[in-house]
Amino acid sequence: MLGYCYMHGFGVAQNIEESMKWTRMAVEQGDSLGQFILAYSYSLGVGVDKDFNEAEKYFKAAAQQGDEQSMRSLGILYLQGMGVAQNLREAFKYIESAAQCGDEQAQGLLGYLYLNGLGVEKDLNKAVKWFKIGSERNDSESQYNLGICYSNGLGVEKNLDEAFKYLTLAAEQGNADAQYNLGICYYKGEGVNRDLKKAYKYFKLAAKQGDAQSQYNLGMHYYKGLGIRKNIKEAVKWLKAAAKQGYPSALNKLGFYYSIGLGVEKNLKESYKCFKLAAKQKDPDAQYNLAICYYNGYGVKKKHQRSI
Repeated sequence: MLGYCYMHGFGVAQNIEESMKWTRMAVEQGDSLGQFILAYSYSLGVGVDKDFNEAEKYFKAAAQQGDEQSMRSLGILYLQGMGVAQNLREAFKYIESAAQCGDEQAQGLLGYLYLNGLGVEKDLNKAVKWFKIGSERNDSESQYNLGICYSNGLGVEKNLDEAFKYLTLAAEQGNADAQYNLGICYYKGEGVNRDLKKAYKYFKLAAKQGDAQSQYNLGMHYYKGLGIRKNIKEAVKWLKAAAKQGYPSALNKLGFYYSIGLGVEKNLKESYKCFKLAAKQKDPDAQYNLAICYYNGYGVKKKHQRSI
């Protein structure tokens, strides 16, 4: 479709205005791909003002014509309540339809709905069934979730070797959750021989994609020299990245660094600030450290009663 080519620059210079022009012409003729593209554009605000009601309208029109991408996308709108009222039953309905039509992403999503009992009665066996189907189609989310099922014995007998296998498949496709969990496998030696260098490798891959837990773990690898040469500067860099996302362990560790001037200039006010943010998330170490700040007046006025 010409509108699709202009949107993505396939064979022509990318031109969103031209894309919208040809897409609307296709929609006027009842073309389901055109309806999907227009709905997608409304959902992201590409070439048009963002409008989830319009997105819902055109996803639904395309879905009624059997377009599996639109079925899945409409299901996600209802699942997340993106600009429309959340409706888990409708989410299940459309995602199941897309999955049965062979959409591999929908197959993984359907497994997720069964796993968590969203819009349908919880059924671990059916969850595993759909994760396996999606995994065979190389869907990374299905592979990741199947790995988690094997790791925890959800709907299948616990099998760390199988868990490692599927997490690896997902991680190799760039799935950040799988990369994090694979890092944990290598760090703990679960389903594989312990290997701190590989743990570092996978934490770094996930950290670069913005995974806060991996950013924290990567920072600790640099701090302790686990699988990599010790580097306080890099440790601080990744702890700050995780702390920026509000990850409590990173905030607490960063608070400690500020309190003694490790890798950063000593700053008791910043230390207090980090401890307080982590303590609000019920991090026990941060709560203790915050009490010490109040008791001794580190970065804050002394408040003995507050610290008790």
